Amino acid sequence: MGYLWFLESCMYSGCIIYNKNFIYVYLISNLGWITDCLTGLISGPLINIAFFGRKNSTLISLFITVVCSAFFHYCFVYEYSEAILLFFNAVARFFLNLVYVIMFVYTAELFPTVIRAKAIFICTGLKGFGGMFSSYLIEFHFYYVFLIFAILSAIAFLFICCIHETLGVPLPQEIPEIEMENRQKQLASIPNNEKQL
Repeated sequence: MGYLWFLESCMYSGCIIYNKNFIYVYLISNLGWITDCLTGLISGPLINIAFFGRKNSTLISLFITVVCSAFFHYCFVYEYSEAILLFFNAVARFFLNLVYVIMFVYTAELFPTVIRAKAIFICTGLKGFGGMFSSYLIEFHFYYVFLIFAILSAIAFLFICCIHETLGVPLPQEIPEIEMENRQKQLASIPNNEKQL
């Protein structure tokens, strides 16, 4: 989960500071509150719908982020208009905002109570490193930034596929509870004739 926090901050900062055109930087930074408000309004109901939940909402948002980052890189390399680049940048930023809002709930529900605060503290620290890392990427790998973002988002997509859904699941209080649940899931996946051996 810490990787997702790192990636979100890295990409969000990269989306803002990547543009060299001052007008577009002004538009992105000053109109960003609109996307912030929209994601706040959308994410609450979205993560409580049974089909979407925390996991599927994050997966859909990451997938759209991967697609937008790849298209942004393609359009940048083949020198499409600034308006198209701004569009893909804004859409990627919108879905990164959505991932960011979902991460708070998802991270808090994944970890047991005894380590929840420490886990969120570590994830928040990794988020700070992500913002610093994006500046490094833009400085030294300017032409490949959004291609790198697309690859890193695809890796995060694969990581989230391995994490279980937390919607409607009681929060674990102790670490042994999580270990017991994992053992029960492993036993449930083994066919009955192999359990008897």
